[in-house]
Formats: sequence, structure tokens, C-alpha cells
Amino acid sequence: MSERPFLDKLYTSQEKKLPENVIRIKKPEGIYRLVLSDSHATQESVSTVDGSDGVILEGDVIIFGDFNYSDPKIAKRAIETAARRDEQYKDIILWCQQNDKPIYYTDLQYIKLIPFIQKILRGLEFGVAANLLMRFGVNITKKPINRRDFLKLTAGAFLATPTLEDFLFILDKDNNHHTSAVSATRDRLGEVNEKMHPETHAIIRTLRNCLMAQKWKTIMQISATSQTGHKPEIAQVVGAMHTGIEDALNEDDSERIATIKQLLSVPGLEEDRKKIASIARVLYSKKTQTWVVTEYQDPLLKPLEK
Repeated sequence: MSERPFLDKLYTSQEKKLPENVIRIKKPEGIYRLVLSDSHATQESVSTVDGSDGVILEGDVIIFGDFNYSDPKIAKRAIETAARRDEQYKDIILWCQQNDKPIYYTDLQYIKLIPFIQKILRGLEFGVAANLLMRFGVNITKKPINRRDFLKLTAGAFLATPTLEDFLFILDKDNNHHTSAVSATRDRLGEVNEKMHPETHAIIRTLRNCLMAQKWKTIMQISATSQTGHKPEIAQVVGAMHTGIEDALNEDDSERIATIKQLLSVPGLEEDRKKIASIARVLYSKKTQTWVVTEYQDPLLKPLEK
């Protein structure tokens, strides 16, 4: 079993013949298979999705900047391009093509400016943290620690936690994500940072995690209508820093929708809000030898569009 008890739903290769970066979450409506990729630049194994009834791909990885998958032409072109060039996903896309498995897009469609701003804030926070911690270090070598020094230490440590998470990610790149103590620490720290640092995590992680979890549930319902004899199992392939999707999936629908609604009020997300309910389903037609795009709407997200 996994060395990480807080991921007790992890299925090891001995248990289900799945890689260790796969978490299988059983629900009454079916099985959610969460595939955590340590890097978007490395090839993801087909074994992580093999046996599933469909695959959700993290959309903004395939096309940097705007990815308006509500437009069938753009969604079709994206999958064709990714099948040729995307190192992480091309084998999975080929597997879907050969096995008549649909691919879904559910991520934000116009994510560009806000993540850039949040990354700038992350850098600024690190600069302030480094300054505070340096001043604290200098002060304690000259005199006994006082209340002001303690406040510098506390503020510096608080502002440094996102950078520490990034450092752990770099440190852990060559290790197995689910058997590494560094990965466990990083994931825990990431969960804490989501709560403590909304200024750098609210859109990049919290909103996207809730959005992808909500649409995952809807895709499960869509898949259930076409399955006979078994409940659907849908895989979702995302970066390892999106472990929070599991928490979002376990929330009540009302709580998850409330979070999405609140974060969609952030300036800069106006275009996304107009199409927030969109889900693109892409399936390869062997008859026409082309990808066919079908658009669905999430019924709980549709009222948020304006």
C-alpha cells in the first residue's frame, strides 16, 4: 500500500494494476480516476487511463492562453495538434482514438492574465519574505529576540510558504509522486496555501479545481446514459498540484457552486463567466476519420453565466 495514509484511496499497481500516480475514488454514480502528472513536459503513460470509459484533459496545457473549446472548430484543432505535438498527452489521445473513448475539456477557457498576475504576486511575496527573514536573522545576532522580531519571523514565514511549495516541487521531480515524503509534504503545503494565500491560488487552483470537479460529476452522468452493464469510470489527467480536485469532488454541490460563483466575480473572468457551463466532448470517428465535437452544458453552472 501507499506510504501516504492520507491518500488511502490510492490504488497501487499490485491492487488494481494501475500506476501509483492514480487515485481511484468510488462514488454511487461511478468511479472517478484522478491521474496526477508531476510535469506537463513529460509523457503520461497510457496505463494511467487504460480501462476507463473516457478521459478529461487539463485544457490550458494543450493551448497556452485562450482555449475557447466551446467553438467546435477550435476544440477539434486543439486535439489534432495535441495528438502530434503534446508530449504529455499524445499517447493518451492515440489510445482514445484507437479505443473509441471520448476526450473531454472542462477547464477555464480564457485563463491568461489573472494567472500571470498571481505569479507576479507570488514573486513579490517571496521578495518581501526574504527581506523580513534576513532582517530577523541579522537582528537576533545583535540582541535578544523581541516582539517586533517575532512578528518579522511570522510574516516572513507566512509569505514564504508558496515559494517553499515550488522548491519542494523542484526537489521532488525525480521521485515517485505517491511514495515520496517530499511529495506528501508538498501536497499538504499546497492544501494549506490554497486556504492561506487566495491572492496567489484562488484562480489557478481553487476555482479550477472546483470547476473541473463539478463538470466531472456531470460527465459521469452523461457517460452513465451510454453505459450498459457497468457504472462509468472517467479518468481526469491533471498536474500534481491539483490534488485539491478530490476535496472539491467530495464537497456538497451547493458548497462547490458557491465557491465557483464567488471566484467568478473576480475582475478579468468576464469572458469565462459567459461560457462557464460548457463541456466539450471530442470523439474520433473511424468512419469519417476525423474528430467529432459535441458540446454539453453543466446544469448547475448554467445559471452562473451572464
